[in-house]
Amino acid sequence: MEAKVGISALVETYGVKERIKCSLVGWSKEEFVALKAPLTPGIRSRVTTGSQLAIRYLHEGNLIGFRAEYIDFIARPFPLLFVSYPFRFEKHALRGNRRVGCNFLATVSVRGATYQGIILDISHGGCKFVFAVEGGLPKLQKNEPVEGYFTLLGNPQTFPFKGSVATLEGYRLRGQVGFSFSSQGTQLPEDLTSYMDEVADLHARLKG
Repeated sequence: MEAKVGISALVETYGVKERIKCSLVGWSKEEFVALKAPLTPGIRSRVTTGSQLAIRYLHEGNLIGFRAEYIDFIARPFPLLFVSYPFRFEKHALRGNRRVGCNFLATVSVRGATYQGIILDISHGGCKFVFAVEGGLPKLQKNEPVEGYFTLLGNPQTFPFKGSVATLEGYRLRGQVGFSFSSQGTQLPEDLTSYMDEVADLHARLKG
């Protein structure tokens, strides 16, 4: 488990939007995770035996989340919430613009030429794209206009974007480039934008 004792964590019961801000006390691998809960009335009614919980916290610039089952809650000598140790963790790298990792197939057009590739991460403002070609990469310049579209797994719909080259770090070695989206001509899926907003909200709550 990648975490530090004492960090803030948000606990949410599935089906209930209210989140409880706790702090991580410790864990025993494959047994339990212990969190210090706030001294608020009615907490027992919000997390009951068998409840399925979603827990998220920040660690070294990553938003980490896992699902767990409620085990027990004790009020004395300190209010502690015990949940099951998770079998799987989800990790998302966070940056200033709250990008989320992905693997979207994409097509990009530069100066009339078309290239295939993959979007590795995305935000409201841009994405990281890697060209799926060996050699023969276009000679890109910063701020050069680009356009293209991407698809989601299992969804035949295409989502267009327009923008410009924002960063070229690692371009020559790995074919990776950062694109900045323009507000005109860019269509992000509604469920994707909602998810990115959720990540930003969780980040703000955990940092607050």
